[in-house]
Amino acid sequence: MASTQFNERFQVPKVALTIIDQIVNSQEILLIESLEQESFTAAEAYPVLQARSGELWTINRVNALLHSAYKRGVIQWVDENQTNYKIGSFYTRLDIFAISEPDSYRALPRQTQVALDKWYFESYLNRLAPGAAVPTADRVVTLSQAKDYLDSITGQIWLNRCDCRTLAGNCDLPADVCISFRSGVNTFSHRGWSTPVTKEQAQEVLERADQTGLIHTVNPGGICNCCDDCCYLFRAQRVRQSNPTWPAALFIAVFNPDSCAGCGLCATRCHFGAFEQNDGVVQYYPNRCRGCGLCSETCPANAIRIVERRK
Repeated sequence: MASTQFNERFQVPKVALTIIDQIVNSQEILLIESLEQESFTAAEAYPVLQARSGELWTINRVNALLHSAYKRGVIQWVDENQTNYKIGSFYTRLDIFAISEPDSYRALPRQTQVALDKWYFESYLNRLAPGAAVPTADRVVTLSQAKDYLDSITGQIWLNRCDCRTLAGNCDLPADVCISFRSGVNTFSHRGWSTPVTKEQAQEVLERADQTGLIHTVNPGGICNCCDDCCYLFRAQRVRQSNPTWPAALFIAVFNPDSCAGCGLCATRCHFGAFEQNDGVVQYYPNRCRGCGLCSETCPANAIRIVERRK
């Protein structure tokens, strides 16, 4: 059972107090409760674990616990040298719990999932630079632009499960579509939760995501394939009212109504209501457009094209 001391040290929010024992195990609780210093090594954790538990601990047993706790996001490395650990936080553990144990996360009551997602989203918002108009380097791109961006990558490429869609659970669009280029300490790949993929396999992921109607966004760390009802990037955009500044929408759709066949496929594909179909007539609202290209790629009449947005 997690103690008040553990909850304070691990920054457990009120919404998680009743289910924290399903997210961390008894040895992880013991580890966090036993530590006093901000950073520590296995050799420093060894005597305090033994003293606190009254059990026989070996250095191998301590290392096994630290390895597992790191992989599960309970602790993290202080720096790339991997000499000292430090206590993690519930924020990181919840993220990893959701992507590494999605069935366990989905087994939680729906109202609990909603509360956890709400808390996580608000925490995400608070972590964004509050005074910055552009808090991250994310930008919206078309499928062809996403492919070109991927082609420019020279290092290892990783495939992750989308934490936004897993935590929110507001749609049934594919979740195994997040492409990452990150491999340093405290990343999903370093903890062992990412799948290494070839550039060709990553291109196939992009195509599959596009076919299912996901929006491509890129940043120096990877390529996300987003929806608007789960993904924190676009949910935060609504709160901040930051379109087209952030995530940067450098392109915009141009619609030719004279060429339109009135099929309404664009309205179906658009997440933001830039296209609407009423009585067989398509209406276009450019102020809602993010320039993702989902509309133009599937327009059978070639009535939509994507151009650079004028500043």
